[in-house]
Amino acid sequence: MKTLKNNLGLGIFLLFIGLFTSCKEDSATSLDLGSDVNILSFKVGNTAGVVDNEKGTISVLVPAGTDLSAVKPSIAIPENATVSPASGSAQNFTFSSTTPLVYRVYNGNVFNTYQVTVKEIIAEITAFRIGNKVGIINQENKSITIYLPVGTDVKELNPSVEFTNGASIAPGQGGYVDFSSAVKYTLTYMGQTFPYTVTVVLGDEPA
Repeated sequence: MKTLKNNLGLGIFLLFIGLFTSCKEDSATSLDLGSDVNILSFKVGNTAGVVDNEKGTISVLVPAGTDLSAVKPSIAIPENATVSPASGSAQNFTFSSTTPLVYRVYNGNVFNTYQVTVKEIIAEITAFRIGNKVGIINQENKSITIYLPVGTDVKELNPSVEFTNGASIAPGQGGYVDFSSAVKYTLTYMGQTFPYTVTVVLGDEPA
């Protein structure tokens, strides 16, 4: 009788272990951690962003004048995956250079997070000098005014210009320029142009 009881107890114990192991294996089988959660491409209009899957970052440089408050990115993701915010949904990227927007890709039991920035392509003249005189730059209306002493020959002036690294400028530096009337300087950067109007005024600079 004692042996029968022992065998019955052992049988129940083994049955319990078997059920526990089976459930554990089923759970492990349903947990898929190998799904692809990388963004394949991220575009704003015709501009493709730079996707860094290692760092989890995406950066997009869009043409100057793009409305960053209502950007609708086109996002390509793996099959069966989803992305939030969704592809094509309008997002405000106005301050994304300082506070990137977060995108997440979900696929099965795993997800991946991306920090996304969208910025305009901008090139600027940052300093304009003739001799020891410094021009007054208005970045909003792209104008520069520089005051020179009365009697200066404005037809042969040699300005020194500082501007965004990587941009080109016309007229080029090192040559003489006729400032008897306003002169247009144009920066070219990443396929975009940024014109400035430079005016020389003879007389003292207003206080």
